[in-house]
Amino acid sequence: MTDDPLEPYRPYIDNFDLTEEQKLELVNALKLIAEMVLEKKFGLAKYPNKETN
Repeated sequence: MTDDPLEPYRPYIDNFDLTEEQKLELVNALKLIAEMVLEKKFGLAKYPNKETN
């Protein structure tokens, strides 16, 4: 077992010209986006509804 939090994502992110810190920030942002989409899809979202005309 490795202490590298990016290890599962390395095949996808190592080709980007990013520092390790930027790669970690990218992965964390994508996880957050995925979590928000799932929460919205399954009705668990706590975000205010924005009405559009």
